[in-house]
Amino acid sequence: VEYISLNNYPYQESITSISFNIINNQETNILFAFQNWFTNNLYLSGRLLPIKENNDLYLNHSLNLGYGFNFDRKYFKNLILNFGYNKMRYNAQIQNHKNISLGQIFLVKVKDVWLEFSYNFLDMDEKNAYQTAFNITTKLQESFFIKCGLKHNYYDSNQSTTSFLGFGYSL
Repeated sequence: VEYISLNNYPYQESITSISFNIINNQETNILFAFQNWFTNNLYLSGRLLPIKENNDLYLNHSLNLGYGFNFDRKYFKNLILNFGYNKMRYNAQIQNHKNISLGQIFLVKVKDVWLEFSYNFLDMDEKNAYQTAFNITTKLQESFFIKCGLKHNYYDSNQSTTSFLGFGYSL
């Protein structure tokens, strides 16, 4: 649950982007991501996250399709609905770990800073999970982004908070 992410680069800033995020939870991991806006309101993104745990290496990957509603307001710019398929592979202890996610992302722009609020519902086999997140994104140069954020996971009676620092490049 900790490894599923809904971070997004708005189409106003980048049509196609690649990024990597340094995730800090029990261990430090690096998530690789790709995102492409086909139109100003339809995107496809993918994520790969290799995870090393107890001398075992496994892979979490996801594919997301999003539809954005764009607003020409002073601050509120986008509402994005996201549909995702997430799967963990090559873990001997978890045989069939996959789920579908449904998310909402709210994007607000204040000067040159994007504020992102998201909610994600994960339809899992045993019990469902929920995530809330807050991210801040800004441009470093014309094609480079920096992003940081916090994500809170609710799974059964367990809760956890994950922080990350991300770097993106607009192609």
